[in-house]
Amino acid sequence: MTVSHPSMRRAKVDPKPTNNPEVYVVDNASEGQNEDILIANEQAALNKTTETKLEESEEKTNLLEDLLFLGSVKKEVAIGKLKFEISTLTQNESAELMKELYRTEDGADLFTIRVLTLAYAVKSVNGVAFDDIPLANYQEEAQFETGFSKKMAILGKMQKNVVEKIHEEYVELVDKSDSTLSDDNAESLKNS
Repeated sequence: MTVSHPSMRRAKVDPKPTNNPEVYVVDNASEGQNEDILIANEQAALNKTTETKLEESEEKTNLLEDLLFLGSVKKEVAIGKLKFEISTLTQNESAELMKELYRTEDGADLFTIRVLTLAYAVKSVNGVAFDDIPLANYQEEAQFETGFSKKMAILGKMQKNVVEKIHEEYVELVDKSDSTLSDDNAESLKNS
């Protein structure tokens, strides 16, 4: 491709082996045009740097998401007109669950373990975050120091067969996560 301009002339180049590109020098170029070209080049370089940094940041974010959600499984369980969103527990949630089990005064029986587990596993009911489910009145809301104690109270007042059903679904989620990880097919787990 040949580039030409009325103000261009052939540059003096020392004779060297063939396959060298031809070099041209622009004579009488106005200063304003050079500054515009420099500014445009600087902007292009800045944009490219910004795009590169964004791509690197996205790659790091994707890696972090992959690490955090590897093995995570969510499921919606419909019981009557309610839809419970449950998920497997994170390492921190499991550690907190164990701490709560050690705090129980009478020892952790099966019912306590179910309720504690579901207090962490149930994320929402009919799209409302489990922590944010409104209680009957302000006095009832005020009696709970934490969202966790509120969830425990709600689960404790629910029907036993409903709690058992949700817990069975949770156990199936954990089994699904474990079997998929052991089959080296972890990619299918992410946000399934």
